[in-house]
Amino acid sequence: MPENNGFKEITGMPVIDIRTVGESVEGRYIRTQAGQYGDNYILEVDGEEKLLFTSTVIQTKMLLVNVGSIVRITSLGEKKSKDGRLYKDFKVEVKK
Repeated sequence: MPENNGFKEITGMPVIDIRTVGESVEGRYIRTQAGQYGDNYILEVDGEEKLLFTSTVIQTKMLLVNVGSIVRITSLGEKKSKDGRLYKDFKVEVKK
């Protein structure tokens, strides 16, 4: 971290960004962190902790995943709900 006049800059945790259909991230589920719209997820990816912002879809599926598990989360793109609203869908997989 850069130092400036005796101060050390504090930087945020790297953020996982999977928006493109088919794009995925794989890592160890470390813990949750309270966010503005629910729990966000901390994954260890390539030896580094990274932040995955939540969505209702991810949150619902991650309830079934144990901390410490290896997970792969893949963007499935936008889908239309039964009431016609668009939402971002994700596939969540756990390594056996």
